[in-house]
Formats: sequence, structure tokens, C-alpha cells
Amino acid sequence: MPVLINQIQQVLDKYNKQLRSRSLGESPANQSELASDVVSISNEGKRRELLERIGDDAVKSYKEQSYKNLINDR
Repeated sequence: MPVLINQIQQVLDKYNKQLRSRSLGESPANQSELASDVVSISNEGKRRELLERIGDDAVKSYKEQSYKNLINDR
């Protein structure tokens, strides 16, 4: 399941709000809410991210090599 930009923004906004309340000395209304700030990435998500990076690197390398060959052939 892909993570949408607005979902990430909502998490960051919530975290930022919690940090501000801590710095102002306010105690959070629900202490268990702070304890649940855990993000985990599934093995499938890690695998997809790794494959995407490898693919991006391979395409970049291929483009650079093709460009160098094009320049050298002139």
C-alpha cells in the first residue's frame, strides 16, 4: 500500500504539535498517545523500496553510459 503525501504531512504535523507542547512544558492529554509513536515498515515495503532504488540506479547508470558512448562516437 503506497503512502500518500498528505498522510505523511498529517503525521509530521501531529508530531510537530506534540514537540511544541513538550517544549512549552505542557503535559499531553493522553500519555499513551505519545507511546504509540512507532513507525514500522513491512518487509515487503523494504523490498519494494530497495528494488526501486536498484532500478533507478541501473537506469541512471545506463543513461550515463549511453551518453558517454554517444559523445565518444562523434
